[in-house]
Amino acid sequence: MFTFGQAAILLMAGVYGDVQLLGMLRVGLILGQLFFAGFMVLLLDETLQKGHGLGSGMSMFIGTNICGNILW
Repeated sequence: MFTFGQAAILLMAGVYGDVQLLGMLRVGLILGQLFFAGFMVLLLDETLQKGHGLGSGMSMFIGTNICGNILW
């Protein structure tokens, strides 16, 4: 629910453009992409907090941010 709410707030705030101009299909695709990405980050964080993998959850968030900046 948290990731869906955050994605909806970002869309309604106009971060990705005017919702009216984007159309329902694009809004749905953006909402789905943001939800899926946020959900995957939450699952990876839970996995790291349980002791699986290398490093801590904070390292994962820093790495995710760096990867996002490189792709952007």
